[in-house]
Amino acid sequence: MVYLSFRYRRCLKKISICIIAITALLYLILLIIDMPDNDERTPNGLVRIRPNLSLNNYSANDQIRNQINPAIKVTYHGEFRNKFISSSEESREIQTKIVETINYIPFISDKVKFIDSLSKEIFEHGTCVEDFIPSINDPTHLWGKVVTIENGYYPAGSYDCGYNSDLKPLLKPSFKYTDGEDRTIWYDHLAPLIIPDGWSFQHFMDGSLPKLIQALPYIVNDSRVVIGLDRSPRDKIVLEILDHLGFPLNRIAYIGRKRTVELRAKLLYFLCWTPPLHPVLWKAAQTALGVYKGNDKQDLVILLQRNRGNSANGGRLLLNENEVVSFLKQRYESKFIPFDSRTINSNILNGTVSVFRRARIIIGVHGGALYNQMFARSGTHIVELVPINNRNKYVLPRCMIFIMSNLLDQTYWHLTLRESGHSGKGNINLDIDTLSKMLNEIEKS
Repeated sequence: MVYLSFRYRRCLKKISICIIAITALLYLILLIIDMPDNDERTPNGLVRIRPNLSLNNYSANDQIRNQINPAIKVTYHGEFRNKFISSSEESREIQTKIVETINYIPFISDKVKFIDSLSKEIFEHGTCVEDFIPSINDPTHLWGKVVTIENGYYPAGSYDCGYNSDLKPLLKPSFKYTDGEDRTIWYDHLAPLIIPDGWSFQHFMDGSLPKLIQALPYIVNDSRVVIGLDRSPRDKIVLEILDHLGFPLNRIAYIGRKRTVELRAKLLYFLCWTPPLHPVLWKAAQTALGVYKGNDKQDLVILLQRNRGNSANGGRLLLNENEVVSFLKQRYESKFIPFDSRTINSNILNGTVSVFRRARIIIGVHGGALYNQMFARSGTHIVELVPINNRNKYVLPRCMIFIMSNLLDQTYWHLTLRESGHSGKGNINLDIDTLSKMLNEIEKS
């Protein structure tokens, strides 16, 4: 009996040891699984604690959530542990939180189409392809983060919100006042969107809008958030876009020129860590702006007018615009529209979108008006007329229209035209035979 009791106790002891060992092993396994690797650490060392979310969790905005191009797969990461950063100059601590990390996948650039050898030669000797193609698949360009900073500081007038922006200047003031006067302007919740020339339509579209779209699910439903702009936009359509996205005038503050004061927010949204060039953001912007609303047929041919009456800088004029208009009107009849944004006096955004989402072909001299391709659907043919000088150099070398066409699944046609005269302003004449040949090629595709 004693022997059996002894054997029974030994058996229980072994079972207990086994249970403890198994429990410890399971705990160790769970720790390993939960431990993030170095690739999932943010630049500030914050670590992910929530599993990946699906595309459907991206936005509370149904327009964006349900209509993003399903062919583009995106991985979303969740909330991050808070990290406290102590400032040696202040007794308090500043709390930062990365609300969301978004990992974007690489995408493939489309080819450029040419109608003549000169256009092909000059474009291929430029830097558009060699600068753009490597950058879109660079892993350092394929993530975005939405960050909040409690009691955050914004250095107005001296901070450029770019993809490589440093977070440190927002964590403490950059200057002190010796006279004891309080020059602090406090906002409740502030989301600065300060980029170079962001007051213009074109640079708001390529610089500010992607950042806004990435953060939109977090800031649009927070009624306390105010968008901080550099200054009042030059182009009214910028304010209409903001209003359409949920930010009317009472949710906009012009903070870029407040250089003699200290700007602070109880909660500062840091939106700068956004890939500037990725189709998910650009297509989401199109959807949010109503580009894919309705079943409009893409049957319009649009000429972006550029003449002495509507050119902001008086350059890159289409000198034989009347001849081109007459030709296109005869060829396409009611399907041809010469477009000048000045003719839309009210509801510029709705009026512009209603025209361009029906576009089959858009023709224009390099300039801000071509940014209206943002309101055109995938499959649209974009014909960019690019002036060159007598030395076969671009008068104003830019790649953005080519890049935008890639981001929006549009077909890009590049036509270089030698400038007329020696003014250096890039004014051109468009040969009607060349235009007709290009249109024939487009209509075959």
